[in-house]
Amino acid sequence: MSTTYYIGADVHSNSIEMAIQNRKKIVKRYTIPASISAASQVLDSLQGKKHMAIEEGPMAGWLYRNL
Repeated sequence: MSTTYYIGADVHSNSIEMAIQNRKKIVKRYTIPASISAASQVLDSLQGKKHMAIEEGPMAGWLYRNL
């Protein structure tokens, strides 16, 4: 059975805070540099289905467009 992950991201000018949850609990929290390569590395490390929510704000657009 494949795992489903729910990812929440709060984007700042210099960093992205991510919380990753499976169906039951938060399994990991990250504070990573604000870059597509850093975000992609975290997302690519998750094997399974992914649903992501990005907090709406002035810094969120570039992440949404590039993922």
